Amino acid sequence: MMYLSILRVEELICIIEEGHTIVGYCLYFYTYSTWEGRVIYMEDLYVMPKFRGNGIGKAMMCRIAQIGRQSECARLQFNVLNWNKPSIEFYKSHGALDLTEKEGWHAMRFEVAAMEKLAQMTGHTVVGYSMYYFVYSPWKGRSVCMEDLYVMPDFRGQGIGKALMCGIAKIGWDNKCTRLQFVVLDWNKPSIDFYKSHGAQNVTEKEGWQEMRIDDNAMEKLAQMAPKI
Repeated sequence: MMYLSILRVEELICIIEEGHTIVGYCLYFYTYSTWEGRVIYMEDLYVMPKFRGNGIGKAMMCRIAQIGRQSECARLQFNVLNWNKPSIEFYKSHGALDLTEKEGWHAMRFEVAAMEKLAQMTGHTVVGYSMYYFVYSPWKGRSVCMEDLYVMPDFRGQGIGKALMCGIAKIGWDNKCTRLQFVVLDWNKPSIDFYKSHGAQNVTEKEGWQEMRIDDNAMEKLAQMAPKI
């Protein structure tokens, strides 16, 4: 008999077990969108090979959706590699939108070396804000994610956006994060070129990561399919 259990650690994890054997897990965390409010983010979903095809992955995704709805999240968001067509089609069949395909969102990343360089450029005066939070990668460990960066129109073109980004990099570096990551729309070429000039990698182009989203209506449907615990 399989059942779901929730453990609370520094980041949150949904674990599915058979007896006392863990057969799959899903890492998730909460973020905040300046447009829509609280968001739940699915960092990683894994099922052991011999247990695949039994609906375990779907059960965990539905449980994450249920947690999101109970927490009044506006959406469920995650990334998937573009070569993983079966997963993309599976997610789409449950209402997910491919934001890279539909809206042109690209995933960007600063690795450790580039983040350290940015951290050394911090100043003391900024007019604007940047929202960030810590996340956990099962491959790289702790990371810092830049959700939004905004500079007041009258103060743009003065290096303030760069100062904010460098400040986030310093926070990440001081907290031993392995990378700084964020998303940017593909039509925003000046910003993409700016980020790349400071060492960012476009991991949508380089590695094929697609930004995916399940909105509140689709999340509600998934939540209703979550197994009881």
